[in-house]
Amino acid sequence: MHKIWKLQTDVANWPSWQPPVTSAKRLDHGPFRKNSQFRWTTPVPETEVTPATTLVITSTVEQIRNSRCIRWTGPAIGDGLTIDRGVHVWTFTKVKGGVLVPRPAKSS
Repeated sequence: MHKIWKLQTDVANWPSWQPPVTSAKRLDHGPFRKNSQFRWTTPVPETEVTPATTLVITSTVEQIRNSRCIRWTGPAIGDGLTIDRGVHVWTFTKVKGGVLVPRPAKSS
């Protein structure tokens, strides 16, 4: 479980294992903790109401339970598309043979 937690909290290396993340950078230093901030980008395809764009997302860790759960929030801004306050929640559950990490719950 520690290995998975370390991967998830090492924001700068997200692009190496998450293809939808094109860049990621911590905006503070030290351990990943409540109020840590980071900026990351991800492409968004064109829809009927928005053009294709790249979202620039500035996230702040709101809640963290070491090796168990992370919740961050923040705005996402792209050409023709803005999300005022997106929320991501990641939970980590030890299961036989590994760690279950469901797709994060997202809302805006």
